[in-house]
Amino acid sequence: FQIHPMKLNKTYMSSFMFNVGLILLCALPVVQFCVAAFPDYARYTNISQVMGTQVHYLKFFTFFWTNNIFVYALLAVTGLTTLFLF
Repeated sequence: FQIHPMKLNKTYMSSFMFNVGLILLCALPVVQFCVAAFPDYARYTNISQVMGTQVHYLKFFTFFWTNNIFVYALLAVTGLTTLFLF
């Protein structure tokens, strides 16, 4: 199953841009997960300041952060992908 396959000298620019968009869409959740999973390594860094204090206390995201919705969503997607691949 492939959405936009990448083939040498046969990939359209729209397929390439779609794949780049998927990577960019996944980059922020991965950074957030790494900050939450390894807080000792990220202490006193800019990303810890941004994710740990500024984004954490935004009115819209407070519910999601206090109930760990992002972590459960990441684990659900991982589980579904694992089931799909096997």
